[in-house]
Amino acid sequence: MPKKKSQKLRDYLTMKNKFLFYLEDAEKLYVEDGLETIAIEGVLRKSVSRRTLDTWKDQYNWDKKRENHKAKRNNLQDGVLDMLNTALNQAAVEPSDKNFRKVETAVKLAQRLGIDLGIKVKGEENKKAAPAD
Repeated sequence: MPKKKSQKLRDYLTMKNKFLFYLEDAEKLYVEDGLETIAIEGVLRKSVSRRTLDTWKDQYNWDKKRENHKAKRNNLQDGVLDMLNTALNQAAVEPSDKNFRKVETAVKLAQRLGIDLGIKVKGEENKKAAPAD
């Protein structure tokens, strides 16, 4: 017995929603997280073929989006480092709670962005794991 038109439409819409769901996830993984299509295929548990991912990559200009994302991230990181430098200079010239809070805010923001400031917490640099017997 053939499917009714309404059932075919529901099936199509379900497939289309699934397609859009995977497309959005795959694009985020490629553009923002920097994964390659072969890795994305594994993350999506082979729900989308690598061939489809490569097609999407070309069709939706993921490489250009990735470049733009990296450039924005680099600009943001540069801005945070400038903010931190300014806050440190202000705190050195005028040590005050307000200026120290500015430094603290800039450091926390840098850490959230994954910027390695090379800051070591006092007492933690000497902690080493005990050798396993």
